[in-house]
Amino acid sequence: KIRKETKTKLKAKRSRLIIRNLSFDASEENLRELFSPYGKIVDINLPKKIDGKLKGFAFLSFENVGSSLKAIKEVNGKNLNNRTLAVDLAVPKDVYIRSQKFECKFNEKNILDTNKNSDLSDEDNEIKDKDDSSDESEEKDRDHKKNDFNKHGLRRKSDVGEGKTIFIRNLDIETEEHSLANLFGEFGDLEYCKICYDELTTKSRGTAFVKFEKKEDAQKCLEASQNLDNAAKFSLDGKQLILSYALSSNQLSNLLEEKKFKNKDKRNLYLAKEGLIYPDSPAAVGVSQNDLKKRLMLEEKKRKLLRNLHYFISDRRLCIHNLPPSMNDRNLKKLILEKINDKNAKILWIKVMRNRSKIDKKFGPSKGFAFVEFSEHIHALKTLRILNNNPAVFTKEKRPIVEFSIENKVALNLKKYRQLKQLKHNSMDNVTRENFIPNKKTIKRKPIFVPKKNNNNKIESESQSDLDKSINESNYAGVIAKPFGRAKVVQPKLNRKILEKHKKLRQTSKRLKSSRKLNSFSVMNLDEKPRQVKKTKLIEDDDLELKFLKRKSTFVNDEQQKSKNLIKKKKWFQQ
Repeated sequence: KIRKETKTKLKAKRSRLIIRNLSFDASEENLRELFSPYGKIVDINLPKKIDGKLKGFAFLSFENVGSSLKAIKEVNGKNLNNRTLAVDLAVPKDVYIRSQKFECKFNEKNILDTNKNSDLSDEDNEIKDKDDSSDESEEKDRDHKKNDFNKHGLRRKSDVGEGKTIFIRNLDIETEEHSLANLFGEFGDLEYCKICYDELTTKSRGTAFVKFEKKEDAQKCLEASQNLDNAAKFSLDGKQLILSYALSSNQLSNLLEEKKFKNKDKRNLYLAKEGLIYPDSPAAVGVSQNDLKKRLMLEEKKRKLLRNLHYFISDRRLCIHNLPPSMNDRNLKKLILEKINDKNAKILWIKVMRNRSKIDKKFGPSKGFAFVEFSEHIHALKTLRILNNNPAVFTKEKRPIVEFSIENKVALNLKKYRQLKQLKHNSMDNVTRENFIPNKKTIKRKPIFVPKKNNNNKIESESQSDLDKSINESNYAGVIAKPFGRAKVVQPKLNRKILEKHKKLRQTSKRLKSSRKLNSFSVMNLDEKPRQVKKTKLIEDDDLELKFLKRKSTFVNDEQQKSKNLIKKKKWFQQ
């Protein structure tokens, strides 16, 4: 009973809200009506002065933190009795003082006068003294423990090196430590289980640390979390937990730096250069002119396709050209495996492309090229460097042209959509969804480079330099491509030259258009004659017009005088 009471009190404290700018006529009923649709209300506190009047703010606590967050989103800024409410999470007194000090250090210009805000600060302090007395006592105990710890000069050993601690993400805000301990206690005995809380808000950050007593138990727990079948076990309060080994501060900072400079070449454009043979290079010695022309044609086609962002280079699929007409899928597979001489190499899919005529749809004549897909990138790269331009494979005049295949992202997505649709249709007819087991084709494949784990639990990935050393390099293989560096994804030289030419052509066309317009305008101006402006005649005394005007003016003046002199006729009623 005591434990239940303490839990309810802690929940109420975490979900407690402070409502400011309340009107003095507000009551508990008004607040209940406003906040009740967002959750179950546990307590409402309206502090009053000695006179019995309200202080202008209130405390309201919900049963859950989620309901309090909903209330803040909806009610904050609403009007109640002609007053806009300011709703926020209640913070303990010590935390509030720390935050104010921090703001004072860095924002001295924005500090308000103490006289203006004295009433509010006094009221807040009174309330926090009453409500947060328990918080102060807890923090004092912690401070005493810290002081004792510092006096003895002892230091805690970091748990990261042991490999027993696990870092948990995507936790719900309301989850508690005992529920986490129950979940992870199935895998082994625990030393501790701690949830990370924010200092200011005192709410959980959604992360936690769990330490096992044995290293093997922690490893089992992580392995179980990676399996999709055990996904239901690692869901808590409606959220799927994400597990990983805990890292030290130095390791975390290094990871963040690596992410900044991480390779962003998602389309694998660096593989476009792999196996490329320049005409002046030593690899081009002994190559026929037809092969060189064909290589140039394929290179131009590749560049045109890669300008479209929907196309990318596959890292496990190869395209082999210059195949003899008698070459079959089975024979090609045998040839590749013999040349590689690697037991771990696995060919997932191989296909010689053929002309499917109406007469013979199954076995038509071959088009002279094929596609080969490997399980791993290393084996695909090895086959390219061994087979490409090798005179001992087919003939010296017609050597194999091997390159990484270009694929369309839109077409692949459509293919996946069709496969999923077909699987759903089959599952509805024959098998229930729970008992459905996917085929090998539908299973998701592993990534290209699988990280290796050492005894010290340090993750290492195979670099490109190690891969180059493992593969036997040859003089006829062509260019060895490397992933792009930290700074930029460099464009190929030929592409750059083509773009520069296009720019120059556009500029010249613009100049020609502008010059033509100017020339046409100048020609029009030359053809058109200037408009003749009418010359104004100077009025002289001898002109006839002036004499006529003078006569007219004299005549008008004479008539006006006559009209004035005329006696007006009076009517009979006027005297």
